[in-house]
Amino acid sequence: MNLRRLAIVCFEDPRHVSGGVQRRVAAEITYFANRGVNVTVITAGMGAHSRDGCVQYITIPTPEVLYPIRTLIFAARATHYLRGLPTFDVVETHHDAGAAALLSFERVPASRTVFVEVVHGVFRDEFSAVRRYERPFSRATFAASGLLPLSLIEQAAAKNACAVVTVSNYGAEQVSRRYGVACERIHVIPNGIDTDYYSPPADDPRLQNGCDHDAVCSLLYVGRWHARKGVLQLLRAFATAYGANRRLRLTFIGDGPLGPALRAEREQLGLAQAVEFLGAPDDQAVRDAYRTADVVCVPSLQEGQGIVALEAQACGAPIIATRAGGLTEAVQDGRTGMLVAPGDIDGM
Repeated sequence: MNLRRLAIVCFEDPRHVSGGVQRRVAAEITYFANRGVNVTVITAGMGAHSRDGCVQYITIPTPEVLYPIRTLIFAARATHYLRGLPTFDVVETHHDAGAAALLSFERVPASRTVFVEVVHGVFRDEFSAVRRYERPFSRATFAASGLLPLSLIEQAAAKNACAVVTVSNYGAEQVSRRYGVACERIHVIPNGIDTDYYSPPADDPRLQNGCDHDAVCSLLYVGRWHARKGVLQLLRAFATAYGANRRLRLTFIGDGPLGPALRAEREQLGLAQAVEFLGAPDDQAVRDAYRTADVVCVPSLQEGQGIVALEAQACGAPIIATRAGGLTEAVQDGRTGMLVAPGDIDGM
């Protein structure tokens, strides 16, 4: 195929949000734009349109209502824009944004446009993981229940797409098993990172300190504060470890719906002096944090791949992670990090 016009539909704007999905989308935009492909990016936003070279950004006004209703409204409005735009060679949708392509084409296989659905974490698997490790009526379980209707959209998009892309072998297995997609229609294309940018510092202070048991040991978490990310389990595990070693410090970088619950539990556990919460900084601040952390924690209950683990390892940081999903493909247990069972607070 001579690819000239590409549409990427993603709920969150890759210019302003730095999660794993958005990092992937941003890298794709750069890759295709540098090769002369006209790229149209459709995201939720304030309704402003802009152009940067051969990349057009269309932001669709989406009301601040409960998730997942907001994403469904976005998909319906994105459909209107897709129908009104010139024909694309490829329409690539991410997660539940696949509803836009489903509504745009009455029958995708009959269309000349190739419809590709990219599945990052498999919504149905995410919900199962949260339900398995959280209390039945907890705030985390209630918040995760929104994944169920979205998983139906993700499943319909995956089953009707011309091709499905996952970011790990685990993801491919889950899409096939949970959504009934034939294996030959699933392609594994892992997320990559820029190892020129994500690299150890020239004079790594961690190597100079060695095993100084009197020094403060800094632990770092980077990512969303969602139930499936295991952030509450990490905080509880840290509380136990801190009781035995007062030199431990834990920093959470990011944001998310569990922010209030995390802060409340920090106070309840008496960890105000040892646990710090920072907002979502820019990439350079995250890289600097990777380069100075003694350990980076990836406590996910479910994970499509784990781009944080890749970035942290590239910066020379050892990992404590769970054997959740694609993390077993991203971390070499006993070599670049240590893996424990998902939700295993004692093991962590």
